[in-house]
Amino acid sequence: MSDLKNAGKYYWHYLKKYWFGFLMTSILIGISTACIVIAPTYLGKAVSELTTYLQQWTDAATRGNASLGSFHKTLWIYLGLYIGDATTLLIASWILARITAFSTGTMRVGMFRKMQRMQVKYFDSHSDGDILARYTSDLDNIFNAMNQALIEIFL
Repeated sequence: MSDLKNAGKYYWHYLKKYWFGFLMTSILIGISTACIVIAPTYLGKAVSELTTYLQQWTDAATRGNASLGSFHKTLWIYLGLYIGDATTLLIASWILARITAFSTGTMRVGMFRKMQRMQVKYFDSHSDGDILARYTSDLDNIFNAMNQALIEIFL
């Protein structure tokens, strides 16, 4: 539990300045959810209006009054809701990817500054590959894990 608490403090230090991005992502996810919840209602309306049109068109007395205008309008709203869903998810994912990239970039700078303060004895006692692995592999793994975790949390 203390490891989780320490990790939370470590990440909070790097992520707290991106609070506005997290807020915008939350709002966009809310809009996306609303779009995806409302869309099936319009699909039902479109089916009802198409049924009404077909009933009017098949009856010779009402064939002149049959119109697909309301059906097309409903389909456009339905399509707009799904485009709104996809667009808000795309923008939210983009914001989260930028937050992750900027925060891991700050981590890299912090690690490099710490490395500059280290004594030469540390570099003599550790292999070059181990030191390079800390900067490339470990931070890349943190970047990938944080990017995936943030997207999973919000989406």
